[in-house]
Amino acid sequence: MAGTGVAVRQGILIKDAETLEVAHYVDTVAIDKTGTLTEGKSTLVTALAAPGHEDRLLSWSAAIQAGSEHPLARAVMNAAEEAGLVLLSSAKVNDIPWRGMSTEVQGRA
Repeated sequence: MAGTGVAVRQGILIKDAETLEVAHYVDTVAIDKTGTLTEGKSTLVTALAAPGHEDRLLSWSAAIQAGSEHPLARAVMNAAEEAGLVLLSSAKVNDIPWRGMSTEVQGRA
């Protein structure tokens, strides 16, 4: 697991330890140029919400991600800021490794 931690600090996401082990045998890599490699940052392209709740989904997601150290969290927060949304505060933030996060936003879990 130390290898995945080092990779994350370098901006490389690895699904799990088994994937890292299998990568040892890879001799060719094909890359879809999406901007992550050329710009060095991830971008949220689409957030799908129930009609009329798009802003709420993004603002709440950004509030949750504000407490995250995950490399993709910044993409969610940037999308909310670019949309001009007010960033909500979250409380009782709990990072659950390999599972996600739990938190309270506006008093709701």
